[in-house]
Amino acid sequence: MSGPTTNADDLAFLADPRFAAALRRLQHKLERLATRLADVGEDVDDAARALDLLVSALPGALAVVPPSGPRPRPVTREARGVLRAEADAGVPSLEMVRHADGSLEVSVNGRRSFRLPPLLAMLLCILVAPGATADDGLMGWRSKAEVAAALGKQAERAVSPRDVTRVVHRLRTAFHDAGENWFLIQTHRRLGVRFALRV
Repeated sequence: MSGPTTNADDLAFLADPRFAAALRRLQHKLERLATRLADVGEDVDDAARALDLLVSALPGALAVVPPSGPRPRPVTREARGVLRAEADAGVPSLEMVRHADGSLEVSVNGRRSFRLPPLLAMLLCILVAPGATADDGLMGWRSKAEVAAALGKQAERAVSPRDVTRVVHRLRTAFHDAGENWFLIQTHRRLGVRFALRV
């Protein structure tokens, strides 16, 4: 039994200049939308910083103190593509030096180091702890429940999967604010969270 056939009439629209023009218009719309979404992302980060300041004032709260200083410049679409490509391939090295206060000095691929506060340091250490390797050769995924349990044990307080989502967001923001590739902190709705480090 043969499958459906394609004749010249079915593909004629591909040669129509109006089709190419429509594709270009759609491409321009998507580029504008991507720019607007990036701007919204900046607003979300600012709101998250303000919320963390409020939450940190609550007794027993799982809080992250936002880093001080000016915000970095927005990243261009081309630069984002390079960062995503690096994250897809994974990085070969991650150096971490722990300080007495629980913070970490972090350097990715020998690049300029930056400091992570204790809670974010805990999360990064959990994500890069020895464990399973994914099919793509990168560190294996860890479920949010698994990360919540490990984070709660280290922080000595109850941590929920929703808390994990928030702390993962803060870790990405810390990487972004330090001028480092925040796409290396990867999330998947079904698989969980991981750091894109080659094993």
